[in-house]
Formats: sequence, structure tokens, C-alpha cells
Amino acid sequence: MALFHAAPKDKLVADLKKVMADVDELMRSVGSQAGGELQEHLGARLKDVRRQVEELEQDVVEQARAAARVTNEYVREHPWTSVGVAACVGMVIGALLARR
Repeated sequence: MALFHAAPKDKLVADLKKVMADVDELMRSVGSQAGGELQEHLGARLKDVRRQVEELEQDVVEQARAAARVTNEYVREHPWTSVGVAACVGMVIGALLARR
């Protein structure tokens, strides 16, 4: 189940990294115009956000690894079922591609 939630989290991580890069650029461009206290506050908040994004990214990676482990265990325990499912999925994909 964790595998199905990885894609939205990956997109969220990527989007947050873009926002952080934009904020970094904004802080550099504002530079001395902003008061030292404001820059310090924004820097601290940005550091917190970076830490949270890194934690989210680690969570996504761990969930993907867990999903891979579970899938690997299932395939090892049920090899013929896995082959059958893969064959059916391949047939469905082939049929859909053949329609085009």
C-alpha cells in the first residue's frame, strides 16, 4: 500500500525544493534591504522547512524500500501466481496498445 502514496509525496518533495530555491533566491536578491532580524527569521524558517522536506524524502524512500521488500517476499513465496499476474497485465497492456 505504501507504494501508491509515493508518487504524490515525490511530487510534494520536488515542489517544496523548488519553493525553497525560490525563497533562497528572494533572500539573496533582497539582501541588505531586509532588516537583519527579518533575514535571520526567514533563514531559521527556511532551515526548518529544509529539515522537514528531508524527513519527508527519507519517508518516501523508506516506504518505497518497504514496498519493494514486500513485493519481493510475495514473489518468492508465490512465483507461479506472480508469473500469471504479470502475464495477464502484459496481455491487457498489449491489447490496449494494439487498439491505437
